[in-house]
Amino acid sequence: MAYFDKVIDNPISSVTIGKKKHYLSGNLFYSNVHFAVRSKVVGTVKKFFFPFFVDCPKFTTPIGVSLTFQRIDGRKFDLDNKLYFYYKVLADLLVKMEKIPDDDVSVVQQIIFNYRKGEPKLIVKIFPLI
Repeated sequence: MAYFDKVIDNPISSVTIGKKKHYLSGNLFYSNVHFAVRSKVVGTVKKFFFPFFVDCPKFTTPIGVSLTFQRIDGRKFDLDNKLYFYYKVLADLLVKMEKIPDDDVSVVQQIIFNYRKGEPKLIVKIFPLI
């Protein structure tokens, strides 16, 4: 069974377009951010993620995806907003890279979001459910 585990040190946390800094959060998908700006932010994050997932195997059976976000500072944040953004961009990238056939429930049947205090990291685990 294929299993993929990737640790991304110091994951991208914002994208600057012009003079405006956009912090990566699920709120970006629901706010009044212009679609062209949202598209540039997502495209920048996909380019950042791409080299980390070149060696990811192809998954054809239902999978689970676990994302763990680490941060050392004590600032509060909404885990679901932070990791939803990363998950959505990553799922779309995995489809584009043909690592998974789709990101609908026929393929991705479990999503787990975790937080740990520690050096800044995004830990991604992709695992078969069957």
